[in-house]
This record gives sequence, structure tokens and C-alpha cells, in this order.
Amino acid sequence: MVLPVVHLQNAHLCITISRASGAILQVENRKSEVKLVQAEEHGLPPWRLFLFDLSTGAVQEWQGWEEFTIMTSPLISGGEQANLLWQLGQGLEMEATVKLPATSPNALLRVEVRNDSPMTIQQVEFPVLRGIGRLVESPAENNLLLHPVAGGLLFVDPVDTFARWPV
Repeated sequence: MVLPVVHLQNAHLCITISRASGAILQVENRKSEVKLVQAEEHGLPPWRLFLFDLSTGAVQEWQGWEEFTIMTSPLISGGEQANLLWQLGQGLEMEATVKLPATSPNALLRVEVRNDSPMTIQQVEFPVLRGIGRLVESPAENNLLLHPVAGGLLFVDPVDTFARWPV
């Protein structure tokens, strides 16, 4: 029986990835048993892709995919990796790798977009994480989230800050 999720694990982390969409559904710190991310499968892309059409000057966000595959394999140096591939259609495909080295407290993520369409890639974000959890209950200002977009943004108490925004 094939599980609906893939688990990458080492002594530090357990990362759960959806077989349906490639979304990272859970990231658990195994030593503290804190779930850093815990989300349900929504069928939404785990990425954001914005394309610029030179002929019209319009920017559009790509909304879905035609086919998705995920494969796991061991790392030569120890640990595990998941290779994710989304066939988007119209000459676009996105490939991502999630690596979890055997002794590392950090996961390594990489994304690549192959573009054979007439549009220009303006922006790509991966992963889009839903269900970001609270690290500590109080004080709230000790909950920090660093987002590496546009040179970096630091959010204080992201759970309450983002609660006002729809997912």
C-alpha cells in the first residue's frame, strides 16, 4: 500500500510531503517534539510562479499543474531526499529537491523552473508553507519567522500576524 505522504527523517527532523501536490505538510523537530509546520492537504501548489508576458505587459500567477511525480532516494553521504516534478503545461515544468542529510538539523531545498514558453519568469517562491506553528506560547515576541524574499523579512509572532490573512 502506498501512503499518501512521504516522510524524510533523521535524528533532528521529520518532514512530511504530500504525494498528491508536493506540499510540505509537516516539519517536526524530533528532539523537542515541536511541530514547526502542520497543515492539511489543500490541493494548492506548494510554490508561487509569476510570469511576465512581453507582448501584453501583463503579469500572471500560474495556478496549477497537469501532472506531478515524487520519488525518494538515499543520499550518497547518508540521509534521504525527495525529488518533485510538476509538469505545468505550455512548455513549463518545475523541479524541486528536498534533502535531509543524516546528521544535519537543516533540510536543503532547491527549485528550478524550465521554461519553453514565450513568457518570462518574473518570480518563483518555494516552498509555500501553510500551517506555520508557534514555537513558544509566551512571550509571543519570541516567535520569529525569517522569510528570505527580497533580501529578508523578519516577522514577529507570525501566527497572530498572518491569522488575519486568508490562506
